[in-house]
Amino acid sequence: PKMDARIQGEGIHTVEQLCSLNEQQMERLWGSIIGRRWWYWLRGHDLDEFATQKRSIGHQHVLAPEFRTPEAARGVAIRLLHKAAARARHLGYLPQAMSLRVGIQEPYDNRRPPEPKGWNSKHWGATVRLPGGIGDTLTLAGELATLWNKRPPGKPMFIDVTLHDLIAAGAATMPLFAEQRHRVDLAKAMDELNRKHGKHAVYLGSMHEAKETANGGIAFSHVPDLKLTDSVTNRMR
Repeated sequence: PKMDARIQGEGIHTVEQLCSLNEQQMERLWGSIIGRRWWYWLRGHDLDEFATQKRSIGHQHVLAPEFRTPEAARGVAIRLLHKAAARARHLGYLPQAMSLRVGIQEPYDNRRPPEPKGWNSKHWGATVRLPGGIGDTLTLAGELATLWNKRPPGKPMFIDVTLHDLIAAGAATMPLFAEQRHRVDLAKAMDELNRKHGKHAVYLGSMHEAKETANGGIAFSHVPDLKLTDSVTNRMR
């Protein structure tokens, strides 16, 4: 119903009018790459395999010294999630799982051989399932907070946030509850404002101090999408 209202609000009332749009116009109408897929679907092309081509979307970041406290590092984790979730929505995907990995430095233990600088380091990770697929940043941030609180003690040095088991948003079941639907609408509104006014026009307050982190160079395995304001360091596997 909401999509019908949106299409009609753009002055499109017949299938003939819809089919007259080009790929770019369809993408703008849907607000994501799903519009391009509909352009192909309306012409009889089978794109079912597209949903499995990208298995995950994620980011990793080595923390600067000023972000190696639990509170500051948590802000960086939210920042990484913010970027990954926005890109997943832009590409028309919903993640069915999310993983968090944290590189941790522990105080020197004289029962073990010391590593350089008198510290022992380890990597910790955990995964949460997201049945049916969840795409809005606010809900994902709540799940990330649960994972974050499970990490072992120690100084955080490295963070990786990955959304995986991706499914096409068009194939997912619509949220049942009004609050869930409102969060989805809020995420789309945030994406639109950030597209129009820059990547930091709207963001979660918990990443405020870390909003300028994770702005590294272009990954060799990924060509940045210039339509996405925060895409330069996106990493896709």
